[in-house]
Amino acid sequence: MLVGAPKLSDFLPLTGEEFENQLKQPIMAAFKAGVPITEETMLQTGVMARIIRTIDQATAEGSLMLHIILDLQERGILEGDEAQQIIEPLKDALDAAKNARNKFEKSVQEAINE
Repeated sequence: MLVGAPKLSDFLPLTGEEFENQLKQPIMAAFKAGVPITEETMLQTGVMARIIRTIDQATAEGSLMLHIILDLQERGILEGDEAQQIIEPLKDALDAAKNARNKFEKSVQEAINE
């Protein structure tokens, strides 16, 4: 690694406004203008790093939210029809998070037992 080379952690995630104005709107305008999806886009490496940081942050926040909801479900705090209606759109993601948690716990237990 090059001494003094930038790291992803050196770059801030995009704000909602930056994402909307600098990425989403120009891409949507290009699509509306008929630009093919195979058209290459030139982005500075720093901009790409900020996009990656934004995705990393959103993924971490989404994962944390799913695990909080799972914990609340397991404690019986999210009971009743109203709570189920609220979390129903998240069912697939919650199932995936639960499966990932179970696999992780199983691998930890296997490692302990070895």
